[in-house]
Amino acid sequence: MFESIAKAFADNWPTVSSLISGGVIVKVAEFGWGVYHRRREKKQTAEEFVDTHLGPLLKSADELMGKLHSLVKRDFTDLNFAPDNPTRFALPYLFARFWAQIEIIRQEGLSVSLTQESRGKRLISFLDCLESEGARIVDRTAQRAIGEITLEGKDGKWPLRSF
Repeated sequence: MFESIAKAFADNWPTVSSLISGGVIVKVAEFGWGVYHRRREKKQTAEEFVDTHLGPLLKSADELMGKLHSLVKRDFTDLNFAPDNPTRFALPYLFARFWAQIEIIRQEGLSVSLTQESRGKRLISFLDCLESEGARIVDRTAQRAIGEITLEGKDGKWPLRSF
């Protein structure tokens, strides 16, 4: 019995080897396609994440910068924290809103590999710079606490508390 199987195998060796090598090639191609597809999805996810969160961060940074610029132009004479001044909370609110946007990026960006996208790398670099000792207005823990307090986490969304 084994002799007949061995003879049939030897007689059909080109066909058998084609079937085996074809199956191996298909499996290698499947594996390669899966790796490529997962990498592409991660990059797309990073791009979508940056597209979604960069706009609000830039808007809050622009508002804060505008307020600081107007205060600097007037040598901070408009900065008045007296109880009767209705605008006394404007500057702290803008800082809190900016830090809240950063906190949203931190919370939602835990599962996204931002380093796979060029703007994501720059965003990470910017956030690292903000947390460095040379750029801090208050310490990092206070920045994060203020950012978290400013947010209202509901249903996986992070709306900002109103002024």
